Amino acid sequence: MKLANISSIFIFSTFVSGCAIKERFDRPDTTTEQFVADRQACVQEATQPNTIDGEKTDSSGHVRAACSVLNSCMRFHGYSIGLTGQFAASKDQAVSCAD
Repeated sequence: MKLANISSIFIFSTFVSGCAIKERFDRPDTTTEQFVADRQACVQEATQPNTIDGEKTDSSGHVRAACSVLNSCMRFHGYSIGLTGQFAASKDQAVSCAD
């Protein structure tokens, strides 16, 4: 029973954090530089200030973003999103999902 509770907590915390699972992106004929530029533009579009203090970062320094907007933007730029793919955000590009 204790193992089930621990598993439930892990699954719940993964869903709450939203972007905790590393998403990967694919788009044919795309360079790393183009991916970084596209993703940065999408992060900028999706950045959400904290409703309590107006900050745009969380307590760990990650940018707060509406991940649904971020992913929609990446799809608009022609990327497919999944657990496997050519590109992924580096640790210093991590975002904290606000949705």
